Amino acid sequence: MKSLKHRITKKNRLKLFVAVSLGLVAVCLFIYFSNLRKPLTVEEAWQRIYDEDTLIKPHPNKIKEYFDEENYVSYVKKIQTDEGYFLHDSPMVYETFEFSEILNCIGERPTDNTINYIKSLQVGTIGFAETSGETPWTSKANLGVPLFVWFGVPVEKKDGVISFFQNFQKDDGGFASIINSFSTVEDTLNTINILSYLGGKPKDVEGATRKIKSYYQTNKIDVFKYAEALENIGYNFSKEERVGLIQKINSLCKFDPKSETLEKIFNCLKTLQDFDEDIEKYKFLTENLTIRNDAYFNSALCKINKLYNSTNKLHDDLLSFVRKNELPQGGFKSDSTYVLENSFTQQTMFLLGRLNDIDNDKLTEWLLSVRNDDGWGGLPHSSTYHVYTSNAIISLRISNKTIPNRDGILNRVENEVSRELVDNSNYNALRGIKEIFDRWMLIKEEPKDVEKLVGKVLSFWNKDGGFGNPDFSYAYATEWGVRSIYMADRFLTYRGIPHENWLEKIKEKTANWLRSDQNADGGFGVTTGQPSNMQSTFLAIRSLYLLGERPSDVDKAIRWIASHQKEDGGFSGTLTTSSDLLFTYYSVGSLIMLDEMKGGA
Repeated sequence: MKSLKHRITKKNRLKLFVAVSLGLVAVCLFIYFSNLRKPLTVEEAWQRIYDEDTLIKPHPNKIKEYFDEENYVSYVKKIQTDEGYFLHDSPMVYETFEFSEILNCIGERPTDNTINYIKSLQVGTIGFAETSGETPWTSKANLGVPLFVWFGVPVEKKDGVISFFQNFQKDDGGFASIINSFSTVEDTLNTINILSYLGGKPKDVEGATRKIKSYYQTNKIDVFKYAEALENIGYNFSKEERVGLIQKINSLCKFDPKSETLEKIFNCLKTLQDFDEDIEKYKFLTENLTIRNDAYFNSALCKINKLYNSTNKLHDDLLSFVRKNELPQGGFKSDSTYVLENSFTQQTMFLLGRLNDIDNDKLTEWLLSVRNDDGWGGLPHSSTYHVYTSNAIISLRISNKTIPNRDGILNRVENEVSRELVDNSNYNALRGIKEIFDRWMLIKEEPKDVEKLVGKVLSFWNKDGGFGNPDFSYAYATEWGVRSIYMADRFLTYRGIPHENWLEKIKEKTANWLRSDQNADGGFGVTTGQPSNMQSTFLAIRSLYLLGERPSDVDKAIRWIASHQKEDGGFSGTLTTSSDLLFTYYSVGSLIMLDEMKGGA
């Protein structure tokens, strides 16, 4: 009896324990879900969005199977300077253009590696990039196309490239571009120059002529750009026009190296020569000038001497100057220290859980020392630009540093909101709005006009599901659109504010468009049917991740990215070029997201 009673008591105690435990679990779950439903404060809502971002948290040992992490970390440690920033020789189109212009001037060629770098700047039939592996812009094509022509490098599918740029001509005769849905002065002049180098002309030459003349008459372009643009489309100046332009040039030009840049003197001389004016009387002005450690100056000096057929005396010195600045891996180095490269390198180390392997305190001290009152520029103390500001703030936050110029940043954001709401371009508006939401999140600020901003973003959502101009959807415009909508949707949800489910509205069509952008090699192009590049691949994967979707082939994407790791440990934008700090961040970030997608399969 006693044994039986003991068993019953023990059984009751067990039941009581289970009941109490289940009750506690129920209470905890009730509290948890009640808190989920309970509206969060502004700061709490942004903090939750920040905490949920997989690219702002460390993932130690997560992707080691895909690449040589130790090699990369060893490389980064080597390139950190005593001042804290990272110094990496990475070629870009600006420097490559300037030095190549000198080579073209003296009749020389760059190394084969630089020729390969130049080839890598072409992004299918839709333009040329700032550096290999990035998205194309018309302004970069204006620099890239001459490089091909100067050194006899064939432009692949040239007719397709010509047609692509011709199709940007608008009804007013001017030209839009990938980043604008309306014609602008810069796009018009650049596109006409690009077409001229490629042996093409605008579809509507008369319309282009009228537009160029209207720019000149309203003082939007100077006499040199006016004359060059009209000559590029084969315009024949009347006698009266020629006389008026010659008088204008002579009134503008001092022909004095002490008071004018050599580039302006060259423009003055060349335009006069194009109008069959005698320029021999100005030859003495630059005869005694010698080269400097300045590619821009040396290029202008060489071009002036070429007008007088006298480059022989400068040939050896200029060639030596160029060769000293040509990188072994191809392209030409820059002496600039870029804020974004440094921020992305720090973020890459953070993602890998390796922040302690660098001197992070020194890096953040350097970042703080190069800021402006309202944010950060691309270079130390240069004009503030939103994308550099956002990433510098991320660097400070993952380093647990206070953001010292919060009010200045917020004032700038508030000014940008009203501007972006009236901006009709896809590039400026989409990127600007995305960066507005990012900075609101990073400084935990109450947003304004959220629904209006989302409405603006959705105005660039195309029927095919991507974002961009009406005729073209692009990976980068799509990421900016998805990111903006994601941030707005999450914030209002966490704040308990009723709103349309924008993310669900775009999810299926946008994910399908992004999947169609994946190529057979596993990477993603700028747009459907274009070759893969690293920046577009990152942006497409990021968009799919935010949408809660996956690429068509996750494994292929992983293999394509992993194949771009170089001997120094970094990743390149293309298989034929050297590693780059930005592309390494894109690669590591993409691999982390893809690994999560793979795990959730």
